[in-house]
Amino acid sequence: MPCTNHPEVLEGLDTCTRCGKSFCIDCLVGRKSGWFCAPCDAAVTGSAPAAAAVAKAAEPKPELAPIPAPSVLPPRRACTNHPEVVDRLNPCSRCRKNFCPDCLVELKSGRYCAGCKTEAVKDMQSGVDQTQLPLAHMGRRFVAWLVDFFVMLVLIMPMFAISGYFSTMDGGVPAGGVGLQLGLQALAWVIPMAYKAIMLQMRGQTLGKMALGIKVVNPDGSDISPGQAWMRAFIELLLASCCYVTYIVAFFSKDHCALHDMAAKTRVIRVS
Repeated sequence: MPCTNHPEVLEGLDTCTRCGKSFCIDCLVGRKSGWFCAPCDAAVTGSAPAAAAVAKAAEPKPELAPIPAPSVLPPRRACTNHPEVVDRLNPCSRCRKNFCPDCLVELKSGRYCAGCKTEAVKDMQSGVDQTQLPLAHMGRRFVAWLVDFFVMLVLIMPMFAISGYFSTMDGGVPAGGVGLQLGLQALAWVIPMAYKAIMLQMRGQTLGKMALGIKVVNPDGSDISPGQAWMRAFIELLLASCCYVTYIVAFFSKDHCALHDMAAKTRVIRVS
């Protein structure tokens, strides 16, 4: 559905909190109570809209019931420290959260929020190259893997229980049939892969990575794509059957890249 005011604009659309119509970002005004088009913003704030908005507001409209105001602006559209500021935002080079210009300090190695500035200055004084991503230590990655291992074990335990229930080694032939056994074994492989891929696709973090404060990103620090998430999970579990050889490479590579990181072109960084 195109922008109500600009039919040629089809991307970057959002709806007005009051009237529910679709508008592009240039047609919406951010308030504490939500996002409003010009006529609705005038009705909410009591200010006079622009001439074009007045003409559009003159058109007959159905009566709209007042909408309760949310406590904050829609997520990921405001400064972390100032929810009312929605313009000229930039991410902190260290924590990647969005901030307005007043909340960022520009150093030689990038822009930093107040919380990250001290650590960034210490890194610069100690000669740490801030142009590189804050790569996660292998110890953190190992503990995160252990957490995920137990999570996946909980997920596939029902498969093992069903497999044991239907299996009686009578003459070497499972009572449930070979087909059932193969199906359960396939599920025991697919479920962990889907767990990792879906979590990485949604957040860049599995439960283990969330617990240890690490995240999977692109080499430039941006979020990975769904294709990268599924490829990484598939290669990791595929190589896990080979004595986890995929992780041995990470100890010797410059960016601590395991084989599945190299295949998906990803990096693992610390975020806390």
